[in-house]
Amino acid sequence: MTGPTLEQDKRRMLRLADIVAGMGGDAWTQAFADGGCGLITRRSTGEEVTICTFTADALPGEIELLVGALDDTILFLRARARAVEVLRALQASGEAGKDAPGDQGELPMREGDFAANAAMHLNERPFWRFLAETTPGGPVDSKELADHRLKQELGIQSKSELNEKPRAQSAWIHMRGSYQLWKRNGG
Repeated sequence: MTGPTLEQDKRRMLRLADIVAGMGGDAWTQAFADGGCGLITRRSTGEEVTICTFTADALPGEIELLVGALDDTILFLRARARAVEVLRALQASGEAGKDAPGDQGELPMREGDFAANAAMHLNERPFWRFLAETTPGGPVDSKELADHRLKQELGIQSKSELNEKPRAQSAWIHMRGSYQLWKRNGG
């Protein structure tokens, strides 16, 4: 099972931005009345409306998540806008993409035992499926084949290079992030 495409994510992001823009000035709060708890919106028009009422079975964290949804969406959109600004500034200065494969610029090394981390992932059958689905070469049905595929994809001879070579380490961090995203999307 694959997750949403980039285009689907973009459409969803634009939809969220439109919804939030249409709610400009609204505020969501939690209110208690008649022994219950509800989500109240105070609209920019001054109108106050109960959007929903939580049952007694709703957990505090679930209520907090829903009550904070508008503020969290605004925060998310603001953070995304800042990230886009930074990326555009980097692109304009020629800095963006300097860490791309084949570039001669040095990447900073990170602390940690990335070789051991990769070795642990090689014991996970979901990681084998990830490699099979996202890299050329067909099925991965053993730790040895997973190890070979990992090295092939990262362009390394030994996992120890993940602790010694900036490019190898960066490639592993990228692969590991892709794997986590793959898992979250039902991989």
